Amino acid sequence: MSKERLLQAKELIHQERYDDARKILKSIDHPTAREWLHRIDEITPKQIVGDQSKVGIGLGAKILIAILLIAVGSAIVFGVVSGIEQKRLSEERIRVYVRMLTYCINYYIVVLDYDEPPVDCSVWAGQTIGAYHEAINTCHRESPTLDNRFRQCLLDEGVVPIG
Repeated sequence: MSKERLLQAKELIHQERYDDARKILKSIDHPTAREWLHRIDEITPKQIVGDQSKVGIGLGAKILIAILLIAVGSAIVFGVVSGIEQKRLSEERIRVYVRMLTYCINYYIVVLDYDEPPVDCSVWAGQTIGAYHEAINTCHRESPTLDNRFRQCLLDEGVVPIG
């Protein structure tokens, strides 16, 4: 059964119907399926397929949640840190924090297709920066924007939101 579904996914990949292939591959527990999913994610972002009027509400809600989580996380950073600490906090550290917060949200909402992250991304980002400081700064310097290269660098370093 897995072989038939892998062949079906392969055909969809050749037709560049990546989201359809993703759906099939996600349902297969096999190393080849996981490898193909990884390759699809490297070459193309997720595509929105189907009736846009049905997808629009869900996607809009996901974007709103992401924006709210970023705003709440930023408010926590600025609200918790005292006036003296704010002076010590460099612009670069804030930028890294926001990238990690965005990475967490992106990981759950876009990559795993959750409606909302199962973890508090603002807390996770703060704790993770402390625990993986060197790895995160290396990935941050190597990739100036939140893109597949930055995400892959973090994944290679073992920095993955756990929910």
